Amino acid sequence: MGRVKPRQTDGRGTGVRFQWPRVEGRPGPVTSNAANRRFTGADQGDLALCSSSTLNPKALCSVASTTPKRILVVDDDPSIRGALHVALAKAGYSVVQARNGEEAIRLWRDQAADLVITDLHMPERNGLELILDLAALGVRTPIIAMTDGGLTKQMGLLGDARLFGAVRTVPKPFRLEEVMAVVDQLLGRHGPDTAAGPR
Repeated sequence: MGRVKPRQTDGRGTGVRFQWPRVEGRPGPVTSNAANRRFTGADQGDLALCSSSTLNPKALCSVASTTPKRILVVDDDPSIRGALHVALAKAGYSVVQARNGEEAIRLWRDQAADLVITDLHMPERNGLELILDLAALGVRTPIIAMTDGGLTKQMGLLGDARLFGAVRTVPKPFRLEEVMAVVDQLLGRHGPDTAAGPR
C-alpha cells in the first residue's frame, strides 16, 4: 500500500511525499515529491490518490487546496489594477497584473489563471480582442469584463463582451466589495445565489 508523508520544504511550506512499494521490473520504491502545486482529483497518477479509498483523501487533498487561485487583472489604469490587486491579495488570491491585452496573453502563455478580470477599452489590444484571443486558445477560464464611459457605450461594449465569452460584466465605477463577491462566486467560495454583484 502506498504511503503519504507530509514534509517540510526548506521554508516553502509543507509538501507531500508519495511513496509506493517496490514494483516488479523497477529497481525500488516509486516516489514523487510535491510542494505548493495545484492538483485536481484526476491529475497524473499522483493525484488519483486524492480520491483513493485506501488513503486519507481529506488529509491529502487539503494540501492541494492550499494553493491560492490565480487571477489575472488587465487594465491600463494602474490605480484600478492596484486597488483590485490589494483587495484580491487580502482575500487570499494570487494576483498578476497586465496593462493591456497583448501583455495579458504573454503572461497567460507563461502561466494560466483561474479567473481573468479585464477592462475593455485599452491600447495595444483591447479587452474584446483579449477575450477572443483566449477563446481561440481554447481557454474556458471565466472572464469578468469591465468598462467606463456613458451608459450607451457601457451597454454596447459590455453586451459585446458577454457575446464574445465574458461570464460577468461590471460597469465602472464599481464598488470593490461587489467585484469581490462576483470573484468569490465564480471561484467557488460561495453558492451560486449568494453573490449579488453586477451582471
